[in-house]
Amino acid sequence: MPEPKQTAPSGKTGRSVLPLPFLICAIILAGTALWLRQGMVKISVMMQKEPIALRKPLNQFDRSRLKSFRRPTFPSDTKLDFEAIGTKDALCEQYISVDPELGTDPVELFVTYYSDPKDKVPHTPEVCYRQVDTSVESMTSITIDTPGLAPKHPAIDVRRLVLSQQGSKAVILYLFYTNGRTYYDREQVRWSIHLPGERHVYFSKIEVVTRLPVDSEINTAVARCSRILREALPILVADHYPEDAQLK
Repeated sequence: MPEPKQTAPSGKTGRSVLPLPFLICAIILAGTALWLRQGMVKISVMMQKEPIALRKPLNQFDRSRLKSFRRPTFPSDTKLDFEAIGTKDALCEQYISVDPELGTDPVELFVTYYSDPKDKVPHTPEVCYRQVDTSVESMTSITIDTPGLAPKHPAIDVRRLVLSQQGSKAVILYLFYTNGRTYYDREQVRWSIHLPGERHVYFSKIEVVTRLPVDSEINTAVARCSRILREALPILVADHYPEDAQLK
């Protein structure tokens, strides 16, 4: 008699639960996920920015190269609160113009330098002055010629503010110098900090402020601030800020 056929136990087909094509796909996907995770970690490390120091401290700023300004006989420089401004790399000095066309009111040069890739750029005049009961009467951007920065920056855009407090007024011009680029808005700086292609990051705020008498023409005050920016920026770029090649 022929032997009865063997049958698989009830509920089983006798074939593999996981077909070979499925196993191959699972292995490929697992390997891809592992490679992708490791690749993303490597890319994150490669894209991470690092701080970079000034080439020369700001307290060694060569003020003798400011052709249109001199230090007052008895300067009343603002005492800096390094904790409040978030850096010890800072310069704040008062100057008097030697050009009669620029008026006789003193102008203050205030420079700060930061190099933390996680910095949120919190310090701008329109924010900080409002915190001490100062009103911002107007805020706009203007363009000034900077032949000392040519050919890279023959002209730059800066922010212009008119402030008032208890009957007195002041004009402020300021800008940021970030990894060799100029900006007048902190949102631009925040965007620039994360640009790919550079290993190191820094930004510096350059701010000048002068008194604006109530009966004075604003043009003279703006011209005074523009002139000191035009003369101070090339010194800062040539002597203090990192060179573009160092950022790589």
